Amino acid sequence: GWKPNPQLNLFTKLTYDYNQNPESGECCVLPDTELLQIGFGAEYLPIKGSEALRLFAAGSTTGGRNGNIYGTLADSLTLFELGLKVQCGLFSSARH
Repeated sequence: GWKPNPQLNLFTKLTYDYNQNPESGECCVLPDTELLQIGFGAEYLPIKGSEALRLFAAGSTTGGRNGNIYGTLADSLTLFELGLKVQCGLFSSARH
């Protein structure tokens, strides 16, 4: 990732899955799979000096073949997501 300032993080992601083994020995990447996924995104921390609130946006595109026709990644699939993460501290112990 790249942090142009303390409150902003920009990132890219690359995933490549390949399995040409005719036998099904791999449980996650089925035979006849060759997929490439390229993504990008940004995280923004609106409260200076705190990670309690985080806004993010990401996108990706996928190309290739997935041997699992019911898999979550498919050829020519484009995904976009927006999100908000709030740190609540429900399970953290209070210090005295």
